[in-house]
Amino acid sequence: MLLIVNYHYIHDHGKYPFPGIHPTSPSELRTQIQELGRIFEFVNGSQISRAIMQERSLPEKACLLTFDDGLLDQFDNALPVLESEGVQGTFFVCSGPLYDNKALLVHMMHWLRATRSPVDFRSLLESKAGPAGISLDGYSINEIEVSNQYQYDDIETGKLKFLLNHLIPENEKEILVNKMFNEMEDQAEFCKNFYMSKDNIKQLSLSHSVGSHTHSHRSLTKINIPTMQYEVSFSKSYLESILGISVELISYPFGGPTAISEDVEKVVAKVGYLGGITMERTINQSLKRPLLLSRLSTNDAPGGKTPRLRINHMDELESDSVGIWNRNQHFQE
Repeated sequence: MLLIVNYHYIHDHGKYPFPGIHPTSPSELRTQIQELGRIFEFVNGSQISRAIMQERSLPEKACLLTFDDGLLDQFDNALPVLESEGVQGTFFVCSGPLYDNKALLVHMMHWLRATRSPVDFRSLLESKAGPAGISLDGYSINEIEVSNQYQYDDIETGKLKFLLNHLIPENEKEILVNKMFNEMEDQAEFCKNFYMSKDNIKQLSLSHSVGSHTHSHRSLTKINIPTMQYEVSFSKSYLESILGISVELISYPFGGPTAISEDVEKVVAKVGYLGGITMERTINQSLKRPLLLSRLSTNDAPGGKTPRLRINHMDELESDSVGIWNRNQHFQE
């Protein structure tokens, strides 16, 4: 059994005035590590690679902690917790901010939503749309669908996220978000304060594992095959040039069922990755189809805010979700 748990932002709550970013605090990370450690044995990315190659086996109950995006607060706030608890993490880094010195679209949207209210964000969005020849009229937003998809957000925040993530075409969204962001922030300065540096990643790799999160955090199923190949191969080779070691694991941006396909699996295999991690919210009962490994978010895992999987008083795993025990999204495990 392999449980993979995923994290993004690691900092105290209240850093930003609005809920555009949902962090895990360092104390919450520590508490969850201690809860997981009751029955799981923590492993690192290298151990996963060796197990995939059948060079070694994993513990009976193995747990891999993953951190996506290459955010500086992971280095500053997660690393001290991991090291004090004697646990190794696996950090999946986007090469774009390192190479291009530009913020990723997803993080520009997070930052913009975290620093202004949904109403102000929508107003700002509309003020940029007209001059750019982009219409935001005619989009129908179902509040029930919004509530189901964004259960941790209030309705106005959820509607805004639904508009951005599902309704506005990607090219138009990129134009609008860049216009909004570039008027308020310097790209290079933002990257310096928001993402890990090359030196941070080198230092990280001495005790922890580093993998790829692609170059620019684009949904791989929404781009053509040559662009997909570039996204996964450039990130791999660029990180390898920084680290001087092979990068064998990839975490897919977004990671849901619409972000993964057979073409994605074939391309990452051809590029040379051994393992790929999705956001199918289940436990891995085997390493079959290792480029389609599943994981839980920190909220879903034992010790999380709304756990779908729990450790009971007898140190046994339990869940109210029948589908959590086996991968079934891309194949039946």
